[in-house]
Amino acid sequence: QQQQPQQQKPPPQQQQPPTKSGPELDPAVILSSRVNDFTDEDWQRVVRMPGAVFARATPEQKYTIVSNCQRLGEVVAVTGDGVNDAPALKRADVGIAMGLNGSAVARESAVAVLLDDNFSSIVAGIVQGRLIVDNLRKTIAYILAHLAPEILPPLLNLSLGLPIGLTSLQILSIDLLTEVAAATTLAYEPPEPSIMRRPPRRPHEHIVNRSLLIYSYLIVGLLEAAGCFLAYTWVYWSYGLTLSDIFLEGDNHFEPTGGSDTFCKSSGRCYSASEQEEIAGHATAAWYITLIMSQVVHIFAVKTQSVSIFSMSSLRNPIVFYGVGMEIAIMLLLVYVPGVNDFVGARPGSFRAWIPWLGVGAAIILYTELRLMRQRQRAAARNAKNQIPLESVRVAPAGPLAGQSIRKPRPNTAEARTTGVLSTYSTSASSITAASRRVSFV
Repeated sequence: QQQQPQQQKPPPQQQQPPTKSGPELDPAVILSSRVNDFTDEDWQRVVRMPGAVFARATPEQKYTIVSNCQRLGEVVAVTGDGVNDAPALKRADVGIAMGLNGSAVARESAVAVLLDDNFSSIVAGIVQGRLIVDNLRKTIAYILAHLAPEILPPLLNLSLGLPIGLTSLQILSIDLLTEVAAATTLAYEPPEPSIMRRPPRRPHEHIVNRSLLIYSYLIVGLLEAAGCFLAYTWVYWSYGLTLSDIFLEGDNHFEPTGGSDTFCKSSGRCYSASEQEEIAGHATAAWYITLIMSQVVHIFAVKTQSVSIFSMSSLRNPIVFYGVGMEIAIMLLLVYVPGVNDFVGARPGSFRAWIPWLGVGAAIILYTELRLMRQRQRAAARNAKNQIPLESVRVAPAGPLAGQSIRKPRPNTAEARTTGVLSTYSTSASSITAASRRVSFV
């Protein structure tokens, strides 16, 4: 029988090594025995991965991994319990030792000790740390917002000669009484649902940054200042006085505490000292009410940094209602109680004093909702890029990141670029999940 010729299989096509302009690398499990052979380009490729697990790492290799990640600008957290882990714990930005089964040397080398040896306590500590920073930012943003409407009255009086909009005692009552009572309650805010779904804060980022100052001074502060000035001018307009009538008249006329000379308009209409005192008292009361009630709305707007104001339960922090109630009670006391309002220079006015703050509050809520909606859209896009499917994780063979050994193309990988945090742990599914969540364990 004539033998059929054997069909030869075509040789496998050799894939070209990835270039810097190619798609991003997928997560990988890498043998730690090869870290000493890594070049600078290999380390840069590793830290660009969404997740990397170094298997069977020795203490020396852990120290090498930590050092190279820090050299490339990464913030590294290391967990360990033995004497051999002490160098890596000492070298890491955050060294975490085991409290129950850890050695004394490891505990001395670490900056934090897990008393229960439970890794979930690390997450709880991160939540608490983020909560403290969030509440500090909320409190500062709330307090700074009322400075613009407080500074505007003396500026208008000194530059344009307009009658004073807030007396010195009213300003002191805001700084020492009403704002303190409300701002203190923000310290009891619970963590928001998305507190662990946002990226970490940059190491050198300040708590009071530029965006917070712009929000407090230029957005909410100017909105409240505009509403207070509108209420102020509306009071004078209701008595037949325009800004041109009271221009440069603030030094000798319309004193809230009395002692003004008789004022006459160009039309011949004259205002006695008592009438001027009443008008000025109504104007300062309108400014005072608008400022405080706008801050009442603002405290509910500043409580959230991610979810909508209307979807967040107001009972998450019931203490805030005590602070707001005390703030409104102090305001009513200084405006409507006879004798007390004379002392601070205010007079109970008409319904006009209670209208402008409604517009200011609506503007604050509208801006907050638009800002939060934009933040949620950015967070959704960022989370979609950072998702790491477990089936995309490849095990690298021997050799330092050679060729295509740990690269698996997938759709939209170029858009999924993210700065990964290394994890030198076991090759179990739990460690891969930890790496995909950018939690560092050594």
